[in-house]
Amino acid sequence: IKARNFEIPACGSFLLTQKVQGLGDYYDLEREVATFKTLSELERKIRYYLHHEDERLKIKEAGYRRTIKDHVYTKRFCDIFANMQLPVPEQSRTKA
Repeated sequence: IKARNFEIPACGSFLLTQKVQGLGDYYDLEREVATFKTLSELERKIRYYLHHEDERLKIKEAGYRRTIKDHVYTKRFCDIFANMQLPVPEQSRTKA
């Protein structure tokens, strides 16, 4: 998974990205980020979302909320430390 798949929604932007293995482990596909498999599907979805701003905005907002909730670095590091059974500073837990 490329960092841009997290960075774009974190900036509050709409993400239309190639569907790759594992992306669905982080986002609800087509609800929090839009995906495509082929170039013809990409073209179709670009045209669709350019003409359906309300749906594009819903996906953008859902992606932003999910990213801020689950995919910020503070949360990631707290999860990594916890899995390694290392102490996590109390202040970090409250920000995650």
